[in-house]
Amino acid sequence: MPEAPNGREPLPADILRAARSHARWVRYGEELVGVESRSARLEVAQRLPGSPERLLLAVRARVGPTGWTVDDPFGLGECLHTRRLVERALDGLGATRGASALRERLRPRALDVESATLKEILQNAEARVADRLTVAIHEHPELFGRAVAMQRAALEAESTSCPQDKRDDVVVKAQQVIEHVLGELLREHGRRDDHRSLTSDDRFNAQLFEQLAVGCGFAGPIPKSLKGVRRGKVQAASESRRGSVLPLVLALLLGTPEAPGHPLRRMAARSPRFLTELAELAGVRDRAAHGGRRVPRQEAPSLNVITFAYDAIQTLVLDRGASSGRPTDS
Repeated sequence: MPEAPNGREPLPADILRAARSHARWVRYGEELVGVESRSARLEVAQRLPGSPERLLLAVRARVGPTGWTVDDPFGLGECLHTRRLVERALDGLGATRGASALRERLRPRALDVESATLKEILQNAEARVADRLTVAIHEHPELFGRAVAMQRAALEAESTSCPQDKRDDVVVKAQQVIEHVLGELLREHGRRDDHRSLTSDDRFNAQLFEQLAVGCGFAGPIPKSLKGVRRGKVQAASESRRGSVLPLVLALLLGTPEAPGHPLRRMAARSPRFLTELAELAGVRDRAAHGGRRVPRQEAPSLNVITFAYDAIQTLVLDRGASSGRPTDS
């Protein structure tokens, strides 16, 4: 035990104060300052000898999906330093980072654990999708696969140790589900020349989108990000049946005046704020996918992207109403 600042041998209270301060610093990153308010309960303190003494220390190693870890022997959680010491002890002083014989011995077991965990998550995701959308979703294999990928990402993101990028992946996959749904609806209910009602005047197009949305039954005004989509993107979505959610839904919206049974009318009747929530999803997805400024936790969007995607699948795909009666082209 080092001497106290004033040169005297440390008292039991000094030792206890130092131990507690160190524990706070290790756990919470607090500075080693301040006076311990609680009274010392340590009655006996023994000064350590100046030369170190070798001791046999038992540690616990765990193998999980992310590899193997060693717990700190004093109960402070995972300890990378102790792990390196264990590697050196078992592999010899010549072991270098990335070339550990111990790591090679544990790798097959870690891979087995990872494989079993991923298989369990996949099975759980498939069960949740089928439970939420019933067996009817199996009639749409590609959509089912995308929904499972979204749900699997959501299950992985539920872990408290999950990194932020995995939570971003949930949003990206939810939008991919919606994009697939809208693309398929365009093939069934849209014409490749629907975009001809648009002009080079952005203000005219914005007013047209607003009129079509309100006429379809959606709550207005629709978001600026939706009305501000360029004519070229809507045209590309109308002709290719592909693209991002906003151009796709606008291309689909252009065909609603001649189709009383259009799926978007059914969606508007059940969820008038669908277009607003779709624009919110697109905004969150852009920040997640393109590395922009992430939304702070206290400002996290209220939209539940998983529920939103499931409701869209149910209303737009599985709950098919009367035929639109509007011919489409190939």
